[in-house]
Amino acid sequence: MAGSPCDILRGGTPAEKFLDLPPHQRPPAESRWRFLPNGQTVHRSVVAPLIGNRNFTIVARFRHGASDGGVLFAIGDVTGGLVLYIEDGVLRLTYNGFGRFHTLVGPPVPEGERSAALEFEALGRRRGRGRLVLDSLDPSEWDELSPTLMGGFHEGLDIGLDRRAPVDWGLWERHGIFRYRGTIRDVVIESGPFAPDMSFARG
Repeated sequence: MAGSPCDILRGGTPAEKFLDLPPHQRPPAESRWRFLPNGQTVHRSVVAPLIGNRNFTIVARFRHGASDGGVLFAIGDVTGGLVLYIEDGVLRLTYNGFGRFHTLVGPPVPEGERSAALEFEALGRRRGRGRLVLDSLDPSEWDELSPTLMGGFHEGLDIGLDRRAPVDWGLWERHGIFRYRGTIRDVVIESGPFAPDMSFARG
């Protein structure tokens, strides 16, 4: 029975206990949120539940020129997060798993109207994997992106730059906030199922 002493005292990792919220406080189930550029940082309380220890896809739609580069979107900060960007004409992702860094390298980005996506799967036990997809064509290979992100970062979603404390210090040292020089149409986050070992996934 929910809320019983056994529920309150049962074991589990600190992360599991942190995420094992009562139903009225749980993150939304599968959902789709659209965000527009040229605004303030979207607060972490909005973004974190959409990607926290669950499957998700983040898609940026943009118009790209031959000399354009920069950040398409960034979530989080130096504590943890992810940033999708175009550098030297190539789509790239830095994933900061609370100090464990992974880099995904995608294809070169042609001129014109483009769509770039990060697809992420939460596998359980805080493990995850991701891949990049450009224009819904052949995706890159799945690569490890662990541990899964939760609410441990302080900054939310930036579109077209990476404000304040950056996700990737190396990228910041090369380019600063790395404002994208093309035109970003929107960024869409589609939330999927929770990691299979979360109580939310069990209903």
